[in-house]
Amino acid sequence: MLIDIAHAIEIVTQHNEHIGFFSRAETWIAITWIIVVVAVARPIFHFITNELDLRKEKIRMQLNEAEQLRKEAEEMLIKYQKNQHVLIKEAEEIIKQSKERADFLAEKKLNDLENILKNREQQAIDRINQAKATALNEVRDKIVDIVINTTRKLVAENLSPTQTSTLIDQVIKNLPKQIH
Repeated sequence: MLIDIAHAIEIVTQHNEHIGFFSRAETWIAITWIIVVVAVARPIFHFITNELDLRKEKIRMQLNEAEQLRKEAEEMLIKYQKNQHVLIKEAEEIIKQSKERADFLAEKKLNDLENILKNREQQAIDRINQAKATALNEVRDKIVDIVINTTRKLVAENLSPTQTSTLIDQVIKNLPKQIH
């Protein structure tokens, strides 16, 4: 169809060369290509944005879950801090009975409690970081898949096998520059 339009425009141009810019076949071919590209790009753009919106919502849910885990970790920290105060009071009573034994037990309990708190806090931080990393990797993978599939469709629909082969050779030639 584009060839027919270009042929008709060329015939009109040959008869009316003095008319001007819009009588040239190249102008109409360029306008036609712009219209085709805009018509093809719009649904692809909507598809990609819809996919990204879905992924954004999944990430938002994962971040909310991570925030809930952080809140639980803070609550556990407060609980352990309260327990720490109770243990200190018990240690003071034991000091009255036996100073040496009480110092040893209190120090041991505090160290254990701090290690537990550090471990729990680190576990919560690790889970949050892991959820973030997983979400980012999934988003990257999804974007790469969408771009590859879209590019594949566009190349298959718009390029001849010769043009495709030339384009692949150029990409392979430039690949080392793009990797670094």
